[in-house]
Amino acid sequence: MGLTHLAITDHDTTFGVREGCHILSASMPKLICGIELSCSGAPGKCHMLGLGIDPENATLCDTLTRVQRARDERNALIAGRLTQLGMPCDINDVRKYASDDGVVGRPHFAQWLIASGHCNDMHHAFRAYLGDDAKAYMPVDCLTPAEGISIIHAAGGRAYIAHPMLLRLKAHETLEQRITVLKDAGMDGIEVYYPEHTPVQSERLTRMAVKLGLTITAGSDYHGTSRPQSILGRMTDGLRAPIDQIDPWLLEKAISPAH
Repeated sequence: MGLTHLAITDHDTTFGVREGCHILSASMPKLICGIELSCSGAPGKCHMLGLGIDPENATLCDTLTRVQRARDERNALIAGRLTQLGMPCDINDVRKYASDDGVVGRPHFAQWLIASGHCNDMHHAFRAYLGDDAKAYMPVDCLTPAEGISIIHAAGGRAYIAHPMLLRLKAHETLEQRITVLKDAGMDGIEVYYPEHTPVQSERLTRMAVKLGLTITAGSDYHGTSRPQSILGRMTDGLRAPIDQIDPWLLEKAISPAH
């Protein structure tokens, strides 16, 4: 596809990016080591991207072990709730939809619901059962945004708010106010370019980044076959990320096969 750089940012695990480091070859894009941390608590729920991280960092690994335990507890509750709703759910069946040593999350429950004939598609699964406040939703005790930022920094990376236009803001709260609070907590930048951001929204976020002194990144949020509408390396309207606007520090941190 002509990509020069590729960031792997699995949710709450570095398994995929560590595997990627081992299989680098001269024919592959340079690899940016990353993670996407699920955060909740003040100032609000968000996904915090960590890019340019050391996936072997002890602080990061210890934290992810704790997060995984909390996820396992939440997953058991979701399986139990789906069973109560008349859809007998064995967590081992759900786990089949996650990669080896990967993190089991709500998308994997959605895939199980579709394969079992209970839902038509991912949207249906989240709307009916798995989305926030849906019938089988269960909260997970995870990191606050400030903790996520701190852990990313401890691992040598920079922290960026993922898909900010999808944030659920409080009444009378503006997006710039939320971004400013995160910046004050140490956040480094904004994911400006994203498939669900319109050109107008991307331009707004670019102006906000410049105003607040934040750097810019981009993500296609590619999820493989579980989200076929996402195309690797493509943003709004199928366009590529404008590499000249991407934080140059990220490109310098990318790993080539020579490493």
